[in-house]
Amino acid sequence: MKFVTHAVVALLCTAYSGFADEVRPYEDAQIKVVYEKYLERRDDGLLKVVPAGETKPISEIFRILGVDPKRLGNPVVASMNMVDFHTWQLSDGYQLSIMVANNDPGNRGKAILELKGYGVRLKQMKKR
Repeated sequence: MKFVTHAVVALLCTAYSGFADEVRPYEDAQIKVVYEKYLERRDDGLLKVVPAGETKPISEIFRILGVDPKRLGNPVVASMNMVDFHTWQLSDGYQLSIMVANNDPGNRGKAILELKGYGVRLKQMKKR
């Protein structure tokens, strides 16, 4: 089963190759401002960017956060049940994760920034 899971993730990542023309990660200090602005979280640990029970296009989520997706590399995509977790490395210390329902017919055939996302997390990575 592990092999199948890794194969699916690799296939999804390949599908998004060429997402950014040039990867230019943000500085931690720039993303820390966004992190602190949306630090007030819901009880479930998600940022208050997409209200519970709603979705927004991923492009809109990036716009709200003030993050330019053209600066980021391809997302890492992991799937669990009917949810794809799209994760971008914003800077050395922060990752952005957006959930997408992979069984939503409204997401079929759409470009990544047009997918309807929810469950937005901005994760601060621990420095080693």
